[in-house]
Amino acid sequence: MKIKHIITSGCSFGDAYTPWTWPHVLETHVKSIDPNVTFDHRGMGHQGQELIQKKSTNAIIDAIDSGIDPDEIGVLVSWSGNDRKTWYITNQDYINDIKKHWSTSGGDSWHVQFCDLKNSKEGVEVLPFNNENGEYYVQYNPNGGWYHSAWHHREPKFINDYIMLTDAITDRKYDQHNINSLHVALENMIMLQNTCKVHGIKFYQQYYMDHTYKDIEAVKDHPNLTYLYKQLDQTQRVKPAIHEYVKPLGLTVSEEDVHPSAEGHQKYFDDILKPFLEEKNFFE
Repeated sequence: MKIKHIITSGCSFGDAYTPWTWPHVLETHVKSIDPNVTFDHRGMGHQGQELIQKKSTNAIIDAIDSGIDPDEIGVLVSWSGNDRKTWYITNQDYINDIKKHWSTSGGDSWHVQFCDLKNSKEGVEVLPFNNENGEYYVQYNPNGGWYHSAWHHREPKFINDYIMLTDAITDRKYDQHNINSLHVALENMIMLQNTCKVHGIKFYQQYYMDHTYKDIEAVKDHPNLTYLYKQLDQTQRVKPAIHEYVKPLGLTVSEEDVHPSAEGHQKYFDDILKPFLEEKNFFE
Protein backbone atom coordinates (compact mmCIF):
# COMPACT_ATOMS: atom_id res chain seq x y z
CA MET A 1 0.00 0.00 0.00
CA LYS A 2 1.10 3.54 -0.75
CA ILE A 3 -0.65 4.70 2.43
CA LYS A 4 1.62 3.91 5.37
CA HIS A 5 -0.13 5.73 8.24
CA ILE A 6 -3.88 6.03 8.85
CA ILE A 7 -5.58 8.45 11.25
CA THR A 8 -9.19 7.96 12.35
CA SER A 9 -11.49 9.94 14.59
CA GLY A 10 -15.14 10.29 15.50
CA CYS A 11 -17.53 9.98 18.42
CA SER A 12 -18.66 6.71 20.03
CA PHE A 13 -19.57 5.41 16.55
CA GLY A 14 -15.83 5.49 15.78
CA ASP A 15 -14.47 5.05 19.30
CA ALA A 16 -10.78 4.22 19.62
CA TYR A 17 -11.31 2.24 22.83
CA THR A 18 -14.07 -0.06 21.58
CA PRO A 19 -12.34 -2.89 19.72
CA TRP A 20 -15.12 -3.65 17.22
CA THR A 21 -15.78 -0.17 15.79
CA TRP A 22 -15.15 0.56 12.11
CA PRO A 23 -11.64 2.04 12.70
CA HIS A 24 -10.52 -1.30 14.15
CA VAL A 25 -12.29 -3.26 11.41
CA LEU A 26 -10.44 -1.08 8.91
CA GLU A 27 -7.14 -1.71 10.70
CA THR A 28 -7.64 -5.48 10.62
CA HIS A 29 -8.33 -5.38 6.88
CA VAL A 30 -5.42 -3.07 6.06
CA LYS A 31 -2.93 -5.10 8.09
CA SER A 32 -3.98 -8.21 6.18
CA ILE A 33 -2.74 -6.38 3.07
CA ASP A 34 0.29 -4.63 4.57
CA PRO A 35 1.16 -5.37 8.22
CA ASN A 36 3.56 -2.41 8.31
CA VAL A 37 0.85 0.23 8.04
CA THR A 38 0.51 2.15 11.30
CA PHE A 39 -2.68 3.55 12.84
CA ASP A 40 -3.53 6.42 15.15
CA HIS A 41 -7.13 6.15 16.40
CA ARG A 42 -8.41 9.28 18.14
CA GLY A 43 -12.15 8.69 18.33
CA MET A 44 -13.91 9.05 21.67
CA GLY A 45 -17.51 9.05 22.85
CA HIS A 46 -19.35 12.41 22.82
CA GLN A 47 -16.83 14.22 20.66
CA GLY A 48 -18.26 16.88 18.39
CA GLN A 49 -16.82 18.37 15.21
CA GLU A 50 -14.49 20.73 17.06
CA LEU A 51 -12.71 18.04 19.07
CA ILE A 52 -12.69 15.61 16.12
CA GLN A 53 -10.93 18.29 14.09
CA LYS A 54 -8.46 19.20 16.84
CA LYS A 55 -7.46 15.59 17.50
CA SER A 56 -7.17 14.75 13.80
CA THR A 57 -5.08 17.84 13.07
CA ASN A 58 -2.89 17.09 16.07
CA ALA A 59 -2.41 13.54 14.79
CA ILE A 60 -1.50 14.85 11.32
CA ILE A 61 1.17 17.18 12.70
CA ASP A 62 2.48 14.41 14.97
CA ALA A 63 2.83 12.12 11.96
CA ILE A 64 4.58 14.72 9.80
CA ASP A 65 6.90 15.68 12.66
CA SER A 66 7.83 12.01 13.06
CA GLY A 67 9.07 11.94 9.47
CA ILE A 68 6.10 10.34 7.71
CA ASP A 69 5.61 11.69 4.19
CA PRO A 70 2.20 13.42 3.91
CA ASP A 71 1.62 11.49 0.67
CA GLU A 72 1.63 8.33 2.79
CA ILE A 73 -1.00 9.53 5.29
CA GLY A 74 -4.72 8.82 5.10
CA VAL A 75 -7.36 10.46 7.32
CA LEU A 76 -10.86 9.06 7.86
CA VAL A 77 -13.33 10.74 10.19
CA SER A 78 -16.92 10.16 11.21
CA TRP A 79 -18.54 13.52 11.96
CA SER A 80 -20.77 13.59 15.02
CA GLY A 81 -23.63 15.79 16.23
CA ASN A 82 -23.35 19.42 15.14
CA ASP A 83 -24.46 20.65 18.54
CA ARG A 84 -21.71 19.03 20.63
CA LYS A 85 -19.37 21.46 22.35
CA THR A 86 -15.83 21.53 23.68
CA TRP A 87 -14.16 23.66 26.33
CA TYR A 88 -10.60 23.65 27.62
CA ILE A 89 -10.97 23.80 31.40
CA THR A 90 -8.11 24.04 33.90
CA ASN A 91 -9.64 26.29 36.58
CA GLN A 92 -9.77 24.08 39.68
CA ASP A 93 -13.06 25.51 40.96
CA TYR A 94 -14.81 24.54 37.74
CA ILE A 95 -13.08 21.15 37.63
CA ASN A 96 -14.32 20.45 41.17
CA ASP A 97 -17.80 21.61 40.19
CA ILE A 98 -17.82 19.15 37.29
CA LYS A 99 -16.65 16.30 39.52
CA LYS A 100 -19.29 17.06 42.13
CA HIS A 101 -22.04 17.32 39.52
CA TRP A 102 -21.30 14.02 37.79
CA SER A 103 -20.58 12.16 41.00
CA THR A 104 -23.95 13.07 42.49
CA SER A 105 -26.28 13.63 39.52
CA GLY A 106 -27.58 10.07 39.59
CA GLY A 107 -30.04 10.55 36.78
CA ASP A 108 -27.94 10.58 33.66
CA SER A 109 -26.36 7.84 31.62
CA TRP A 110 -23.97 9.93 29.54
CA HIS A 111 -20.24 9.48 29.95
CA VAL A 112 -18.55 12.88 30.01
CA GLN A 113 -14.82 13.02 29.61
CA PHE A 114 -11.80 15.19 30.08
CA CYS A 115 -9.16 14.31 27.54
CA ASP A 116 -6.08 15.56 25.78
CA LEU A 117 -5.66 15.81 22.02
CA LYS A 118 -3.69 12.57 21.85
CA ASN A 119 -6.50 10.48 23.41
CA SER A 120 -4.24 9.64 26.32
CA LYS A 121 -5.92 8.37 29.48
CA GLU A 122 -2.96 9.31 31.65
CA GLY A 123 -4.17 10.81 34.93
CA VAL A 124 -7.81 9.99 34.21
CA GLU A 125 -9.97 8.71 37.05
CA VAL A 126 -13.17 6.73 36.54
CA LEU A 127 -16.02 7.96 38.74
CA PRO A 128 -18.83 5.38 38.95
CA PHE A 129 -22.30 6.51 39.88
CA ASN A 130 -25.70 4.86 39.90
CA ASN A 131 -29.15 5.70 38.67
CA GLU A 132 -32.33 3.76 38.13
CA ASN A 133 -30.94 2.19 34.95
CA GLY A 134 -27.77 0.83 36.49
CA GLU A 135 -24.17 1.92 37.03
CA TYR A 136 -22.44 4.34 34.69
CA TYR A 137 -19.19 6.21 34.78
CA VAL A 138 -17.54 9.54 34.12
CA GLN A 139 -13.94 9.87 33.04
CA TYR A 140 -12.51 12.68 35.12
CA ASN A 141 -9.07 14.24 35.17
CA PRO A 142 -8.21 16.30 38.27
CA ASN A 143 -5.94 18.43 36.09
CA GLY A 144 -8.73 19.29 33.66
CA GLY A 145 -8.29 19.31 29.89
CA TRP A 146 -10.68 19.22 26.96
CA TYR A 147 -14.18 18.74 28.37
CA HIS A 148 -16.73 17.69 25.79
CA SER A 149 -20.46 17.82 26.14
CA ALA A 150 -23.22 16.20 24.14
CA TRP A 151 -25.23 19.38 24.74
CA HIS A 152 -28.17 17.75 26.46
CA HIS A 153 -28.96 20.31 29.17
CA ARG A 154 -27.71 17.91 31.83
CA GLU A 155 -24.46 19.66 32.54
CA PRO A 156 -23.10 21.52 35.57
CA LYS A 157 -24.84 24.86 36.06
CA PHE A 158 -22.12 27.07 34.56
CA ILE A 159 -22.26 25.08 31.31
CA ASN A 160 -26.05 24.89 31.29
CA ASP A 161 -26.16 28.68 31.64
CA TYR A 162 -24.01 28.96 28.53
CA ILE A 163 -26.21 26.48 26.65
CA MET A 164 -29.39 28.34 27.57
CA LEU A 165 -27.90 31.68 26.53
CA THR A 166 -26.72 30.30 23.18
CA ASP A 167 -30.14 28.78 22.55
CA ALA A 168 -31.92 31.99 23.49
CA ILE A 169 -29.99 34.31 21.17
CA THR A 170 -30.15 32.23 17.99
CA ASP A 171 -32.69 31.68 15.26
CA ARG A 172 -34.13 28.15 15.06
CA LYS A 173 -35.75 28.68 11.68
CA TYR A 174 -33.05 26.67 9.93
CA ASP A 175 -31.81 24.16 12.46
CA GLN A 176 -33.09 21.95 15.25
CA HIS A 177 -30.15 23.18 17.31
CA ASN A 178 -28.91 26.69 16.49
CA ILE A 179 -26.95 28.64 13.92
CA ASN A 180 -24.00 29.19 16.25
CA SER A 181 -23.57 25.44 16.61
CA LEU A 182 -23.65 24.88 12.86
CA HIS A 183 -21.21 27.74 12.25
CA VAL A 184 -18.66 26.16 14.59
CA ALA A 185 -19.29 22.69 13.14
CA LEU A 186 -18.80 23.84 9.54
CA GLU A 187 -15.68 25.83 10.36
CA ASN A 188 -14.08 22.77 11.94
CA MET A 189 -15.08 20.45 9.10
CA ILE A 190 -13.55 22.84 6.57
CA MET A 191 -10.46 23.37 8.71
CA LEU A 192 -9.63 19.65 8.73
CA GLN A 193 -10.51 19.26 5.06
CA ASN A 194 -8.21 22.14 4.10
CA THR A 195 -5.39 20.99 6.37
CA CYS A 196 -5.38 17.71 4.47
CA LYS A 197 -5.47 19.51 1.12
CA VAL A 198 -2.56 21.78 2.06
CA HIS A 199 -0.41 18.78 2.95
CA GLY A 200 -1.61 16.56 0.10
CA ILE A 201 -3.16 14.04 2.49
CA LYS A 202 -5.96 11.71 1.43
CA PHE A 203 -9.08 12.69 3.40
CA TYR A 204 -12.41 10.87 3.59
CA GLN A 205 -15.42 11.70 5.72
CA GLN A 206 -18.68 10.16 6.79
CA TYR A 207 -21.47 11.16 9.16
CA TYR A 208 -22.48 9.06 12.11
CA MET A 209 -26.16 9.79 11.40
CA ASP A 210 -27.82 11.34 8.36
CA HIS A 211 -29.40 14.13 10.42
CA THR A 212 -25.93 15.67 10.87
CA TYR A 213 -25.64 16.21 7.13
CA LYS A 214 -29.31 17.13 6.71
CA ASP A 215 -28.91 19.91 9.29
CA ILE A 216 -26.04 21.27 7.20
CA GLU A 217 -28.01 20.97 3.96
CA ALA A 218 -30.87 22.90 5.57
CA VAL A 219 -28.71 26.01 5.99
CA LYS A 220 -26.89 25.98 2.66
CA ASP A 221 -28.71 29.17 1.65
CA HIS A 222 -28.45 30.90 5.03
CA PRO A 223 -26.79 34.30 4.40
CA ASN A 224 -24.25 33.75 7.18
CA LEU A 225 -23.47 30.10 6.47
CA THR A 226 -23.61 29.62 2.70
CA TYR A 227 -19.98 30.75 2.29
CA LEU A 228 -18.96 27.87 4.56
CA TYR A 229 -21.29 25.31 3.00
CA LYS A 230 -19.87 26.03 -0.47
CA GLN A 231 -16.39 25.10 0.74
CA LEU A 232 -17.35 21.57 1.82
CA ASP A 233 -15.93 18.90 -0.47
CA GLN A 234 -18.64 16.24 -0.57
CA THR A 235 -16.87 14.18 -3.24
CA GLN A 236 -14.95 12.45 -0.44
CA ARG A 237 -18.08 11.61 1.57
CA VAL A 238 -19.00 8.02 2.41
CA LYS A 239 -22.74 7.37 2.02
CA PRO A 240 -25.00 6.37 3.69
CA ALA A 241 -24.28 7.15 7.33
CA ILE A 242 -23.48 4.09 9.42
CA HIS A 243 -26.59 4.48 11.61
CA GLU A 244 -28.94 4.67 8.62
CA TYR A 245 -27.36 1.55 7.14
CA VAL A 246 -27.30 -0.75 10.17
CA LYS A 247 -30.52 0.23 11.96
CA PRO A 248 -32.94 -1.21 9.32
CA LEU A 249 -30.88 -4.41 9.44
CA GLY A 250 -31.35 -4.68 13.19
CA LEU A 251 -27.59 -4.42 13.72
CA THR A 252 -27.60 -2.00 16.65
CA VAL A 253 -26.63 -2.86 20.22
CA SER A 254 -30.33 -2.94 21.16
CA GLU A 255 -33.65 -1.24 20.39
CA GLU A 256 -32.83 1.43 22.94
CA ASP A 257 -29.11 1.70 22.17
CA VAL A 258 -28.77 2.80 18.54
CA HIS A 259 -24.99 2.37 18.43
CA PRO A 260 -23.97 -0.19 15.79
CA SER A 261 -23.21 -3.63 17.17
CA ALA A 262 -19.94 -5.41 16.40
CA GLU A 263 -21.73 -7.17 13.54
CA GLY A 264 -23.09 -3.82 12.39
CA HIS A 265 -19.63 -2.24 12.19
CA GLN A 266 -18.32 -5.22 10.23
CA LYS A 267 -21.32 -5.18 7.87
CA TYR A 268 -20.95 -1.44 7.28
CA PHE A 269 -17.27 -1.85 6.51
CA ASP A 270 -17.82 -4.78 4.14
CA ASP A 271 -20.77 -3.28 2.26
CA ILE A 272 -20.15 0.48 2.34
CA LEU A 273 -16.76 1.71 3.57
CA LYS A 274 -14.51 -0.89 1.94
CA PRO A 275 -16.06 -0.57 -1.56
CA PHE A 276 -15.88 3.23 -1.26
CA LEU A 277 -12.18 3.13 -0.36
CA GLU A 278 -11.49 0.56 -3.09
CA GLU A 279 -13.06 2.93 -5.62
CA LYS A 280 -10.68 5.63 -4.36
CA ASN A 281 -7.70 3.22 -4.75
CA PHE A 282 -7.02 3.59 -1.04
CA PHE A 283 -5.72 0.05 -0.59
CA GLU A 284 -3.29 0.07 -3.53
